[in-house]
Amino acid sequence: MTIFEVFEQNGCEIINKKKYGHPISKKNF
Repeated sequence: MTIFEVFEQNGCEIINKKKYGHPISKKNF
């Protein structure tokens, strides 16, 4: 696994937390 692959995975996890981890984001859908 390259550094870029790790960065992409961490970025996706952060995005998923922002989308699904907060009630405010869920209301926006």
